[in-house]
Parts: sequence; structure tokens; C-alpha cells
Amino acid sequence: MTGVTVLFPELASEIDARLSSLHRIVDTLHEVVEGTRQESPIFNISIFETRAGAISTMRKLYSELQKLTAIVVKNGAAAEALHREELKAAQEGLNRAQSQAADGARLAIDRQPEAARPTWSKITSINEPVAPCRAVATPITPAPVVVRGPVRVVGNIVVDALILPLTLKSVPEIFAAVVPGDLCYIPHWNHFAVRIGGCVLHANLGCIYRGAPSRGTEKPECVKECRRAKCTGGAECRYYHDPENFAGSTDVRNFMADSWYYTPAASPARYGTRRIGSAGDIEADIRAISLDEARRFLHQTAHDVLCALILWQHVLAPAQRQKTTETSAPKMSGKVCP
Repeated sequence: MTGVTVLFPELASEIDARLSSLHRIVDTLHEVVEGTRQESPIFNISIFETRAGAISTMRKLYSELQKLTAIVVKNGAAAEALHREELKAAQEGLNRAQSQAADGARLAIDRQPEAARPTWSKITSINEPVAPCRAVATPITPAPVVVRGPVRVVGNIVVDALILPLTLKSVPEIFAAVVPGDLCYIPHWNHFAVRIGGCVLHANLGCIYRGAPSRGTEKPECVKECRRAKCTGGAECRYYHDPENFAGSTDVRNFMADSWYYTPAASPARYGTRRIGSAGDIEADIRAISLDEARRFLHQTAHDVLCALILWQHVLAPAQRQKTTETSAPKMSGKVCP
């Protein structure tokens, strides 16, 4: 009841009171039922009346349990809705703060006097006097304001990531801000990104279609990349619009389950499968694989990396912390001190 007490003290008090009352009723009923067991064939009106009262009390108990369940369901739904709204408001406030901080830093630099700005001199030799040169104002680009915080992926799944500011617009400056070795979030793309060497992988958690759609069902969307340069990415286009190529796109790429199934790139069958990855065929696969297949592999890898980090933060890391706590806890001796 600790979490409930912190969030809803009045609700917690009401639930505790009802639970205490229910415990008392259960104990009383147990005593009544045990005390009114009829072993003699002789009818006893007193025992009959007592048992009838116990049945009435059990009906009241059932009614109280229904009321308690309704209270928990109603307030639980309200708490979940409130939690989602506060997370959304916090994220929006954080984005505004980042934008204002970056704008303030840029404005402060623009207002600096010329004398305060750095100048450059060229020294030809250590023994020669420095030739006078004209002061050249060098513009300073402020470092982007990057903060760390929880970001909701889907439902109640939240991951810890570095949140890039909304002031970064172009693809080069966005990729330059992706910190190596850490998970970053690009708000206006709705994508997560990681840098491995010189490669920036970005994606969000997409849907995986398990097979060909049956007649009458909706066709898979955002599985293949859109090749129309002038496409606006509206609802009428069912293809995936990569934010790298389509400004303003927040599409999330989806996949077919077969795209995790490996077949050699030289094989004409099973188009759409994963056609690179086996050590025995990788040299031939690289020569035969298409650019579209290579891009899909990178998008799929980013999808898998995000899944791995979700598993790490929500499953593996808590299990390791629990194991460490159990290992470091002092063991109780079975001996009794005199």
C-alpha cells in the first residue's frame, strides 16, 4: 500500500478501513459457521436462526467486496490517465525549456562586442615577430542543450535517453549531436538514435506483421520505403517516409516477420528476407545485395537495438540489481544467542 498511500491518502485510508472490516467479518463468520455445525438429527431453531444470520452477513460481505473492487478499478484508471497526462506535460515543458535555452545562448553570443570575440593570428616562425593582422570575428555556434530523461516508447514502456533539442533541424546537425555510446531521442522525428563508429542508426518501435494479410483486412503499412521524391507523406501513402529524406516526417518503419529469416542475397526466392549475415556467404551477399535491402537492414538493426535497450532497462538491469541486493544482504545465522 506504500505507493497508493503516497498518491491517494484518502483512498488508501478508505481501502484500509474496508479491508479491516472485511477481516473482522470473515473471522466472525468462521466462528459462527464452525459453532453451528449440526451433528444431531434433532432440529435446533436457535442454530438455524444463527446460520441464517451468517448467510445474510456473507451476502453483505460479497456486496462490500464488489464495492471495494469498483473503487480500485475506478481510481486505478484515473491514476493511470493522470500519470500519462503528467508525463506528456513534462515532456512538452522540457522541449520548450531546451528551445528557450538554446535561443538565449545564441542571442547572448550575437550581442557580444567585436573586441570580445576571438581573433586569429598566423605565426610563421618562433623567432620572427608576429605580423599584424586584421581582427576577424569568428562566429561561435553554441553546443546544443542536451538533457537526459525518461521517454515513452509505447504504452507504459519508458526508456532513459538523451533528448536532443528541437532547434536542431537539418540531418547533419542532428546526426552530429547524437552522442557516441548512448541512446538519444529526436523529438520532432519521434525516433531514437545511436552512434556506432561513424554510423548513426535511428528508428522507433515498429509493428511486425506475421504474415500476408487475409482478404478484408488492412494491408501492412510503412514496410517499404517511399520512392516518390515529391510525396507529402499524407494518409493516402502507405509507404515509409524516412525523416532523413522527408522533412517533417514522424513515420515509424514496420516490418514483415520474414525479414528476420535469412536467405542468401544471390537466391532469387523469398524476396524481402534478411539477405546478409551468414559468415559463409557474406562476401557474395555484399556484392549482390541492393541499396534498399541495405537500408532496411540498418533500420531493422536500430529497431533491434531499441528492443535490446528496453529489455536491458526493464528486465535485465532490475534482475541484476535484485541479485546484487540478495548477494550483499547479511546472511542470518541459525544459532540462537544465549
